[in-house]
Amino acid sequence: MLVIKPEDSVAVTNVQPSAMTADASKMAKLYFMMSSTLYTDKFMSIIRELCSNARDSHAEAGKLDTPFAIIAPTLLDPRLIIGDVGTGIDYPKAKETILMFLGSTKDEDDEERGFMADDAIGGWGIGAKSPRAYTSTYQVIMRLDGIETAVQVFDQKGMPQEVAMYTEKTSKPKGLEFIVPIKPADVPEWRRKVVEYMKFTNYNVEAFMGDGEVIRPEKPFGTVKYDDFTVEIYGTPDRYSKGHSEKPPILLYGGMRYEIPSSFNLKAQLDEIAKLLSFGLEIRINVTKPNAVKFGLSREHLELETQTLNLVTYAVKILHDDMKKEWEQSFSTRTFRRYSEVLKYSAEVQAAVEAGKASLYG
Repeated sequence: MLVIKPEDSVAVTNVQPSAMTADASKMAKLYFMMSSTLYTDKFMSIIRELCSNARDSHAEAGKLDTPFAIIAPTLLDPRLIIGDVGTGIDYPKAKETILMFLGSTKDEDDEERGFMADDAIGGWGIGAKSPRAYTSTYQVIMRLDGIETAVQVFDQKGMPQEVAMYTEKTSKPKGLEFIVPIKPADVPEWRRKVVEYMKFTNYNVEAFMGDGEVIRPEKPFGTVKYDDFTVEIYGTPDRYSKGHSEKPPILLYGGMRYEIPSSFNLKAQLDEIAKLLSFGLEIRINVTKPNAVKFGLSREHLELETQTLNLVTYAVKILHDDMKKEWEQSFSTRTFRRYSEVLKYSAEVQAAVEAGKASLYG
């Protein structure tokens, strides 16, 4: 084995560092890696990414009270459409941001409008290109200052291209629409993913399913606010059955649900929280502080890093200690008193509670 000793080393001077670059002839491969191979659940990821962009646009425009829209594909109209009435954008700006890989409208603060980059969910500059994970061809409709521009995105020899199909005056409000063509055979699965997204998202969004059916996010039975997160209770306690499984808390962030990874070593606390609050109910820890948790480029899973681990551990500990303390003080309700004002149990559940802890745990 060759060992280089300090006295054997050769000093190198006046050498300038050079930047490592990507092979220009392999850019098509890089674009493919940043879209098609990035997501495990491509359908859900596209819905999540485009909805997060729509939410951020409404936040920047001060319109969080106004819902953005998902139009689910049908066999008669096999297109997924996600649109907002937020800040809007013109074609020149779009070419530098939503139509450019790693280009983003969320990189910089806009103090004049009171929008800070840290308040945005995304910022990687790839979410607006997520439809490429499913298809190389889709449309972007942009409206700003009474002008509407429609852009067609497509591939040419593996390289993403875009072209403006038309620009015309419009009376529609400023905003942005992504129109993704769906293969007829995939329509049922896309519709199922839209329903699944709406079941857990905490964004102000409406999903139009066709034939007049509109789905809105589920409202919690009760909430308790902490500094960096809000605890929300979901479910239908009146549908109690002895065989109902206890559900561990989940984390909500960026309009999506995340199971708390086993690598966080919080299973014991999570299991006990689930036992303290059952009856078919579910606790969601809604992280409201921007950039409080970290995830990878795909945003499908939480990253095991210090900031995320500290916040999740703190939230679970506070919730666990709070619930356990109230349970020990009184079990006149099945959960702690801070929730008792908003939760109403059926007569069967109340009878079981009054019968005492022994009957509840068998």
